[in-house]
Amino acid sequence: MESIIEKLDRILGVTAALCLLVFIVYHSISTSNDLIDNGVVTKGKIFDGHYVGGKFYIKYYFYVANKKYVNERRVSTFVCDDGTKCCIGKEVKVFYSKKNPENSDVNLGKYNKYKMGKKLYEFYRDSPATIDYQE
Repeated sequence: MESIIEKLDRILGVTAALCLLVFIVYHSISTSNDLIDNGVVTKGKIFDGHYVGGKFYIKYYFYVANKKYVNERRVSTFVCDDGTKCCIGKEVKVFYSKKNPENSDVNLGKYNKYKMGKKLYEFYRDSPATIDYQE
């Protein structure tokens, strides 16, 4: 038979897990809404690619009001048309929040299909983060 302490431990564990899940969903929705409501596009550059725990990430930077912002995005490894791995060293479009430029995402154009973990705002039709810009 389960003691009261064991029941409380189980209830506390389930409650903590639910709270964490609610926080993750809330954070995802609020950052996506921020990009939808306040998103603008600028130029940036992919400057690094690295593995973390078997997953590949590209790092990119962009400038807003002369301040440099750096972010990263998980991708499946791919090769650009010119043979460059994951377009490292290439200029790209960056979608960021004008209220919080740390909230950003890279637009890889025709290589967007290699981005992992689709973000909520990417489900919106014609999102600036998913449009294949042609220069």
